Amino acid sequence: MLKGREDDINVTDVLVLAGELLLGNGAEVFRVQDTINRIANAYNVADFEIYVLSNGMFMSICEDGQHYKASVKNVPITAAHLGRVAQICNLSRSIVAGECTTREAYCELLRIRDMPGKSNVARILYVAIGSGSFCYLIGGTINDIMTTVVSVSILHRYLIYMENHQASKMMLNMIGASIATFFGLLLVNLGLGDDIDNIISASIISLVPGIALTNSIRDLFNGDYLSGTIRLIDALLVAFSIAAGVGGMIAMWQNLFGGFFI
Repeated sequence: MLKGREDDINVTDVLVLAGELLLGNGAEVFRVQDTINRIANAYNVADFEIYVLSNGMFMSICEDGQHYKASVKNVPITAAHLGRVAQICNLSRSIVAGECTTREAYCELLRIRDMPGKSNVARILYVAIGSGSFCYLIGGTINDIMTTVVSVSILHRYLIYMENHQASKMMLNMIGASIATFFGLLLVNLGLGDDIDNIISASIISLVPGIALTNSIRDLFNGDYLSGTIRLIDALLVAFSIAAGVGGMIAMWQNLFGGFFI
């Protein structure tokens, strides 16, 4: 529903919402700019400029050659949802083909924005399968795989719980890595796992900022140096937080239990 705005939808609304959804769900800067420019051209916007950073957009548009509008949108760096990105790209193709009015496009963008995510049980199941498979690929035994599944399930139960709290990303990843490491150490010392290195590596792989790192490199190669640097710094800080959480928990375990560490 448009909540009372059915008669007030214009090209600017579509462009701003599409850009916000793309940028906030993990799309690269050049993809955001290219998609928004294509939509603007499809709606015959003659005077249009957009500048995109990794966490914000600056947009100016002239409608009917007289009415100028400008928009500045802050888009925090959050978790990616590539399903939304794919659907917006499909929508942009429909717009370019002349199959959507501005009102229809805006309604579709609202639907994409409100797309439900996977259930908590499904998310934990998928990450457990992925981490367990990674443990197998790096040489883990069946005991290591089962220990990894338990550790990563507890880790992501914690992350899901913290979604409703405004926690620092660095602290969230540091504590999460500590939790995964603690349960890995505990289960290995209880005889349920064999190689702690494989278990810790596989348990924390889901925390690694792969999309952010990939997008930073792609942005740098496309000449978007500022956006690429911002994403790269974000990815490096997350990696540092994970390393600090793992190292801190191992050091704490050794200090508390000494020879009980395997």
